[in-house]
Amino acid sequence: MRITTRRNARPAAPSTASGSPTLSEPRAILPAQRQRTVPVSYTVQDQEDAALAIVRKILARDDERLRDVRAQRGLGADAWDDLGRFYEVKSVRNRERDSVTVTPHEWERARTEKDFFLVVVSGLDSHAEQTVVRFIIDPYKSS
Repeated sequence: MRITTRRNARPAAPSTASGSPTLSEPRAILPAQRQRTVPVSYTVQDQEDAALAIVRKILARDDERLRDVRAQRGLGADAWDDLGRFYEVKSVRNRERDSVTVTPHEWERARTEKDFFLVVVSGLDSHAEQTVVRFIIDPYKSS
């Protein structure tokens, strides 16, 4: 699987002298979760929630042991567990793609953390043949 970084996805975030983004540290008390503004039957948020729920089930982690940190901007990960491991979860409604795109913060987190996992969950649509979950250990070195 090819991993590419997304440039200029959001307004410029703080960065180091080398140009690498400055990463946030996980906080024990998290900001309020993002809320939907318009009720729809299937949103990107629903898809991301479903993917994270699947990852929790596979890892046998509850909300306290695998924290949803998606609302924390600049962290470079979607979840953080009680062992200090970071997880970036990418969700795909249909079949798994041959590449995924990560943000500069996600790439920097992957580069600087020894316990970083890129998790790709595909086949989330009810019409998909099966749901597939791929854990990519140390994606920075794997690319």
